[in-house]
Amino acid sequence: KEMDALVSEYVFGKRPGNRPENDPIPPYSTEIGSAWSVVDSICSDGYRLQLSGSKTWVARFYKSVAKTLETRAFERTGSTPSEAICLVALEMNGGI
Repeated sequence: KEMDALVSEYVFGKRPGNRPENDPIPPYSTEIGSAWSVVDSICSDGYRLQLSGSKTWVARFYKSVAKTLETRAFERTGSTPSEAICLVALEMNGGI
C-alpha cells in the first residue's frame, strides 16, 4: 500500500490529502492492470517499456533523444512485473 500511495503521488500527482475518501488508491504494485496505467502515463511522454523476467523481473523505460544516438533509460528489478514497473516509475519521477 505504501508503494501504491507513492506511485499515486509521484507519477499521477495525487497527494494523499487531496484524494476524496471514496477514491481508493489503485493496487499499482500488485495488480498488472493497475500497473499498466502507470506504463500508459510514462509512455505518453515518449518512453517505451521493455519488460522481461521470470523469478526476477526487469522493467526498463527508454527513449531516444532527438537527433542523437543517445538513449535515456531507467531500469529497476522487482519480484513481479507490477513491482518492477512501479519501482522504475518512482525512480523516474523522484519518488525514490
